[in-house]
Amino acid sequence: MLLIADPALPGAENMVRDRALLERAIAGEGPFLRTYSWARPTLSLGYFQKEEEVAEAGAASRVGVDVARRFTGGGAILHHLELTYAVALPPAHPWARLGVEASYLEITRPLLDLLRDRGVEAGYRGACAQVKAPNCFAGSACPDIVVAGHKLFGSAQRRRGGAVLQHGSLLLGIDAALWGAVFGPRLGSGYTSLAEVRPGLSLDWPSELARAYGAR
Repeated sequence: MLLIADPALPGAENMVRDRALLERAIAGEGPFLRTYSWARPTLSLGYFQKEEEVAEAGAASRVGVDVARRFTGGGAILHHLELTYAVALPPAHPWARLGVEASYLEITRPLLDLLRDRGVEAGYRGACAQVKAPNCFAGSACPDIVVAGHKLFGSAQRRRGGAVLQHGSLLLGIDAALWGAVFGPRLGSGYTSLAEVRPGLSLDWPSELARAYGAR
């Protein structure tokens, strides 16, 4: 797997680079692992959300949080204290040939193994009824990585031309005041962060992740 380790970038640029990575995978390049972060706290809106109908977008702008558009589905995500990464697979890759749910599990399994190796008692949510929420981390899906039922990592996927791009966010911490200012009464619950479940665990997460995926 080919590693792309990007610096902190504006939210819109991060989404442009993920989309370009999918195009490269469609052309048969890869597989790729891209690790990245955010130059400023950024609220990303899911592909099917209409910005003018999302209360969080206006609240984010008022408190100085950038707003960007994802090309994957799901609810809004406040990207701030997190590890963000994307995996892009060409059509010939075995994971790209799996069904949607099975591919989610295989693509995130190296991350789950890494968390367990570092003493985080994490697992997949497993069989569940999918729940959508304005705050994506307050929703639920079967492939979520959870600790004691609380969502720690969520991901979204886009498929085109037989290729797959899946990107996701691992919550390293939560700025409760900022989350509250952005989501207000629609904040929801049912999520956690590594700072809560493994206090004091400090790692170079992008490098750890690259090793977990065997990316170079």
